[in-house]
Amino acid sequence: MPFSYASASPTERTLLTGHSEQHGCHRLKNCRQAVLWISVLWIFFVYFSAVLPLFPTKTTVGLGTVTSLMSLLFLTTFFVTKLTDPVDPVSRIGSSMPNGEPVESSALLKVAIKYDEDLRYCAKCGTYVCGSSYHCPICQKCVLLFDHHCIWLNNCIGSRNYACFILSSSSAFILSATVFTSTLVIMSERIHSILLVGWWKFMCRYATERNSLPTFEILFIRCRPDVWLALVCATEILVFVIMILLLCLIVFHFYLMCHNTTTLEYIRQTRNYPVRALWDT
Repeated sequence: MPFSYASASPTERTLLTGHSEQHGCHRLKNCRQAVLWISVLWIFFVYFSAVLPLFPTKTTVGLGTVTSLMSLLFLTTFFVTKLTDPVDPVSRIGSSMPNGEPVESSALLKVAIKYDEDLRYCAKCGTYVCGSSYHCPICQKCVLLFDHHCIWLNNCIGSRNYACFILSSSSAFILSATVFTSTLVIMSERIHSILLVGWWKFMCRYATERNSLPTFEILFIRCRPDVWLALVCATEILVFVIMILLLCLIVFHFYLMCHNTTTLEYIRQTRNYPVRALWDT
């Protein structure tokens, strides 16, 4: 069977390319990222085309400004987190050193002292790394103050991108909460005309009164009230699920920050080295 790079393991790709994966866009995409961006684009489409125009003009401008700014903040921090290489700087220097050069005479100690770290040898990387680093089996590299490997970002979360990760998650939660709340408000205002007046007449087929049914627009295209309601309700459920998951994620990471620990350490319930706060790195 011929060899395929797409089906190769991270270790095989490292051997082929001569280096480990550097960031989230350096590796082949996965279906989880496709689901993420399809969901985000769908929510934006429904909210800006079917929900936001139903508010009064001033409210529409205000909500549109808030959601646009939060979307910009989310996208910026998301891609900064995704494109940041969280690799241990000591391992990068060690992998580029000539074989056999003693550790004491190299620049490794200088970098380790800068990060207030002890050195240890990583057999998988084949070089010295900081004591608080962890070798990610997916990215095939040692990450300084490794927290976890994010499947949605396709990148590891460590000391270099942890702050952006928290900011991205927080802005995404605020954005989803804003969309959920404003959509719930507009649904509660329109629920009487949709369910008690419009939808009931449509379902009972009152032919003489069909022209009095309330109408809604999606991208300036008129649609039936039941179609609008089904579309918005499905999107509202999706936003609610995302909002709850983000809330749990943020609460968990604030708990970790208050206890000065990482996700990996929380799972292992052990600490073999002194760790500084991730946001102080």
